[in-house]
Amino acid sequence: MKTAKFQSILTIQKKKNGWKINLPPQPGEIYDAFFQYDDGTGGKYRPVLVMETDSGLFVAVAIKVTTSKPIKGYTDPIHTSRLLIKDWKAAGLSKKSYAQCSTFDLFKYVHLKRYIGKLTSSDFQDIYNEYLKYTS
Repeated sequence: MKTAKFQSILTIQKKKNGWKINLPPQPGEIYDAFFQYDDGTGGKYRPVLVMETDSGLFVAVAIKVTTSKPIKGYTDPIHTSRLLIKDWKAAGLSKKSYAQCSTFDLFKYVHLKRYIGKLTSSDFQDIYNEYLKYTS
């Protein structure tokens, strides 16, 4: 298999049945990525939602996606910032999931691994508006 790389964000692969092109991530897309634990003791691969990208630096800001629903009565942003991804099946997620808008990190494009899917525009707009509350 032949592979050509351009500026480490675009890969084109020659396959038996044609070509496969991997484009840079876009806001609203969900990928698997290694996400650090808050206490710094490690982390794990989990779905992340791309919120913003910088093609000049080849990085994306992405927020944590979790299956843990918010706990009523808790005032910590970890719980209050969780918004239900209403169309989670359409987004390629296997379980009912929440975007944790207060928990985000910077990822190099190459660290966004398996593409999972893309949010509906309605879900993305709701989540983006909540995310802005934690970045302003």
